[in-house]
Amino acid sequence: VREGKVVDGLVQTIDIFPTLTELAGIANPPGVQGRSQTSVLTSAATDTGYTSALIEFAISGAAVEGVPDRLESGDLYSIITSEWRMSYYPGKSYGELYNFRDDPHDFANLFHSPRTAEVRRKLRDELLDRMADAHDPLPVRQDLY
Repeated sequence: VREGKVVDGLVQTIDIFPTLTELAGIANPPGVQGRSQTSVLTSAATDTGYTSALIEFAISGAAVEGVPDRLESGDLYSIITSEWRMSYYPGKSYGELYNFRDDPHDFANLFHSPRTAEVRRKLRDELLDRMADAHDPLPVRQDLY
């Protein structure tokens, strides 16, 4: 790994496993999601291969201590780009949309602003595409308890 290297790009937690297995010289088992970021870590490469990152916070209605009330009844899906973050709460009439360049601390929620309708539509489409791509290709696991 190149010491002191800084990359201004998006990565996801699902990239950790394929990156570590490639660094260790181990083949990934079938169904592994994510992209190895080995070339970004070990060379002059800076392209992570992403223009957006998907965040899934899936609690599926479970009450979880410390989770904000708005999440206790469902899941949260967010899409992040270099400029925007949009969060979607399935079945809810509200959401979140923040512009990182104008509002780096997420103070001004622009989700219902008419001037961001086109941005919201594009991010919604990107979010749906990313969610479909992230669908686990392996068989559904059965609960053991």
